[in-house]
Amino acid sequence: MTELRLIHWTDSHDLTNEKAQRIKEIISHKKSLGRDESIDAVIYTGDILESQNYINPLREGKKTPLIDILGTEYLVNVENDMVNISSDYIHEKIPGWIEESQESGRLTNFETLEDKQKIAILQQYAVPEIRNNYTQETRIKHFGKIDFKNIEEKIKSAYQGYREAFTFNIPVLGVLGNHDFTSAYEILGDKINFLETKDKETLKGKSGVHFTIQGDNNSYEGTLLEGLMQQYASMQTQDEDKKQFDHLYTPKILGLSTDQNKVRHVQADTEEYQKLLKLQESERKRLGEAGKADIFLSHKIRGEYNPKKGHYGTGDIVNEYGNNSVLGGHTHGMQIGEYSTNELEEMIANATEFEIIDGEEVPIIYLDQKDLEDLNPGEKHFFVTDYDVNKQIEQIDLYEF
Repeated sequence: MTELRLIHWTDSHDLTNEKAQRIKEIISHKKSLGRDESIDAVIYTGDILESQNYINPLREGKKTPLIDILGTEYLVNVENDMVNISSDYIHEKIPGWIEESQESGRLTNFETLEDKQKIAILQQYAVPEIRNNYTQETRIKHFGKIDFKNIEEKIKSAYQGYREAFTFNIPVLGVLGNHDFTSAYEILGDKINFLETKDKETLKGKSGVHFTIQGDNNSYEGTLLEGLMQQYASMQTQDEDKKQFDHLYTPKILGLSTDQNKVRHVQADTEEYQKLLKLQESERKRLGEAGKADIFLSHKIRGEYNPKKGHYGTGDIVNEYGNNSVLGGHTHGMQIGEYSTNELEEMIANATEFEIIDGEEVPIIYLDQKDLEDLNPGEKHFFVTDYDVNKQIEQIDLYEF
């Protein structure tokens, strides 16, 4: 029997409002079926904001809120400097990126696109690789067209636009992702219970069983917007101006490890290493004794570094405290344990058992309990996850947005 039923979604970026509406429809439907079928809480595991892409080529060139933050004039000038980037140049600089993205499920339809669409996608998704080769000078050249003095207010305004999205009639628990800024705590703090800001939260199950929920920030990746802010601040002459945006950044270093054998680690005997040790000490003090979390929220699930599986390295805290069930995001393809989107979709396609759920016949697949301990629904799906009285996952229903 289901004791606790959660809706878990993540990485909605520029489609937060649209996706929230779908979530609300499922909550309403489940409520109409009675207490036993109702959703007990909403889980969101980061990346409310879109801080990387200002035009999303995967969504028919739809403009994102980032264009309002940076300003059209700046982006037009930068775009003019990008026009001459050729497909051959991009493929030469990032030969393995397309294959990796396809295998992780992020670009499943890439080969079916026209050349112009492919180039547009690569320009957007390969920003870090391209940036060092051609945009450094042009970004600085056009800095005067960005209203950096009011950029914090513009970020707050972007989050303000998502308040209705996170207005549910049931508890909402979450953590921020690498695209997010701490302004979310101020603007959405009364809508989302951000678990990286407290020691724990408790959810009460249908028969009264209490589930302890904890969470952390767990991603090291920067974004275009954060990079621009950091670069602009570094060019200032006064110390206070160099640090003017520091309070807005989530602690990215917590997404790295102190273990020198990990692919994503901080080099020992460095200033950054000492900084990470102090932050980890602070996190352990906040969270208390490890092992008490029944469910742990983190922007990334656990997993050894393996881009083909959508694993890009995690910090140490999630591995210490996520002892039972870890709910995460970041990778835009779906992940269940070590299974990636393509693997899961193949299993679903080859299913031989079916069941009627919400009036539809759906395929049923079975996974080991161990695989169910790390869940990421990705950007195209959300999970309805059922826990039993022993606080183990008994069933996951997969929904598309």
